[in-house]
Amino acid sequence: QFHLAQRENGHIPSIHIPKAYINYRLDDTFIGKSTRNLVRKFDAPDGSSSIIVKKFYKPFDDVDRAKLTLRELNLLRTLRHPNVVRMVDKYTTDEKEAQLEAIYHITLHCGVPLSTIISEGCYTMARVKRWTRDLLSALQYINSIEVAHRNLNPDSMCISAANDQLTLLGFGKARVLNRAEINTQGRGKDAYMALEMRVDWNDVYDESVDMWSVGVILCEMLTGKKLFDCAAKNTKNIIQLFLKYCGPVPEVVYSKMTNQLDRSQYAKFEALGGQRQDFIQILKDKAGGSNMIGKDAIANEAHLKDFLDHTVQYDRKDRMSAAKALAHPFLSEVADPPKEENLFNAAIEACRSHVWRELHTSLAP
Repeated sequence: QFHLAQRENGHIPSIHIPKAYINYRLDDTFIGKSTRNLVRKFDAPDGSSSIIVKKFYKPFDDVDRAKLTLRELNLLRTLRHPNVVRMVDKYTTDEKEAQLEAIYHITLHCGVPLSTIISEGCYTMARVKRWTRDLLSALQYINSIEVAHRNLNPDSMCISAANDQLTLLGFGKARVLNRAEINTQGRGKDAYMALEMRVDWNDVYDESVDMWSVGVILCEMLTGKKLFDCAAKNTKNIIQLFLKYCGPVPEVVYSKMTNQLDRSQYAKFEALGGQRQDFIQILKDKAGGSNMIGKDAIANEAHLKDFLDHTVQYDRKDRMSAAKALAHPFLSEVADPPKEENLFNAAIEACRSHVWRELHTSLAP
């Protein structure tokens, strides 16, 4: 039923694929963008398509990891959108439930990670706008079914070489929102996480955490450099960058921090003064690489500052929704006609799939 994939040089990774893909060739050059999980790319015999096989790493090592595994499988099974990765298979090589450890899923290969595209440069403002539009379209869809991605970063999206389309992936930390429940902090990568995800918080957060990340990623696409460069993972440095660029934390946000250390650190650096900076000037200061979008191109974007001023904001209520961002003048050149009815129908069909699954799942004994 399953085939143990083998590299051409004879090395055998611990990964199995269904016999239906036995003729697919393991791509030795592909390096999966996953911190722990084993990710491999397989190419069809005729080269017409490729698949990505992911093996979950120790999925039941703790409760948190078990929940994330279940959520990812549940979400990917029903997500259907042109800008969202598509799962085509899921399986285990274990024969008994009590022994379940080897969990796999297969998704369609979507292209080159955006992080690679950014590092290489040589793209235009028009392409940045199209990629931003595609990302927002994916977010509008998952938000319509009450899902927050929570891990948006340039490694969690790919660009197709065939049509330059952006596809959102990396749903390992996504979850269906419970607006009456305080959600887990610390999901995602430091450089892209909204404030309410990195501190102890006595309030819920919602899909607006993704909109903060959209603004931060847009800045990186324009300059080739992280807006909040947290390579050292130094919390104090991150706080200083937040306050340097975004200004003081408003009281309505500060009052929701429950950890005294968080509160004291922000208060300490806020005492140094400073107001929110002009993001166009920030981008111009960071720009300058010969293969990146130029300072003049950034300065000439009349609506860019307003777009960033409505995404990279401490207070979630000051961030626009994905739907509003799609209609923002910054993206007017690449705007698609409104598809509200299609979005509504897609949300209904996703819910229908969940209900169908529940109806065909046996009750617990």
